[in-house]
Amino acid sequence: MRPRRIIAVIFLAVLVIAAIYRLTPREPEYKGRSLSSWLQVLDDGQRYNGLPWQAWEQKPGRTEAGEAIRQMGTNTMPYLFHALTNQDSALKKKFIALLGKQTHVKIPIHLAEDDRRTAELAFHALGPAASNAVPEMRKLLEDTDPSGNDFNGYIASALAGIGPEGWGALTQALKSSNSWVTVCSSWALGSHRAAVPGTVDALINQVTNTTSGGSAALAQWALAAIGQDSGRVVPVLIHSLQSSSASDVRWSAAQALGTFGTNAQSAVPALLDALQDPDLRVRGNAKTALKLIAPDAPSGAEPSEDYEHPAGGKH
Repeated sequence: MRPRRIIAVIFLAVLVIAAIYRLTPREPEYKGRSLSSWLQVLDDGQRYNGLPWQAWEQKPGRTEAGEAIRQMGTNTMPYLFHALTNQDSALKKKFIALLGKQTHVKIPIHLAEDDRRTAELAFHALGPAASNAVPEMRKLLEDTDPSGNDFNGYIASALAGIGPEGWGALTQALKSSNSWVTVCSSWALGSHRAAVPGTVDALINQVTNTTSGGSAALAQWALAAIGQDSGRVVPVLIHSLQSSSASDVRWSAAQALGTFGTNAQSAVPALLDALQDPDLRVRGNAKTALKLIAPDAPSGAEPSEDYEHPAGGKH
């Protein structure tokens, strides 16, 4: 790249950074350090096995950073809300594209997605101390971004990190007419294994009444991850396994049934039949589920007509 082009790129970088600085709310401080400084300790940008909030306290300094964020309390809200919903501007995207075309100038650029992930972790650090933010976050969860950038998933996870107040908001969000909102809510509740009274009912409703196979499959996964009320959930999963025309719903149901272990013994006949399903994933999940639920049940390619169900009678 020619020197003039390099100078232009650097000038554009200065403009982008200045614009970001002016648009970002003023940060609170604790012990002489800004909120963004503490957030950098909380989220070092590394990728770990599992989900980021599950290990945020396992690195040196993160416990102190979490306490700093809690001490700043509600003063962090304007900054965190901005970070959760911020989008990369057209100017910033153009600058990133220009940087990608040259190798002389190395300028680290934080993407909006990086800020969202960090804000998500901050809400997990705040926990119930952020309960007052739940109503506003619930409204934000319903917003859809016309530019295609997704912040709903981060907001849903942040709500789950707050605790029971956030779980209640996510449970209510499962009733939304926005299918993406219900998907994000199911995922957040399931991945956090979070439930309040009404959560299981709302997820069952997603399984039985939604027209989207993907939404139903994810709701089944969430029900299994939460692991409550097997007496009501298992029959719903059996019905999905036997009657759904969507293969992702059937293999999700088979997988979910396995997580209930011996509490899902009533599903053995349906799982044996599923060994003949035309979808390889359904057959594989059914075989795995049978090993978890009834290890003595035949799990080969053919279901056995002579298998005696643990509850009595033959299949």
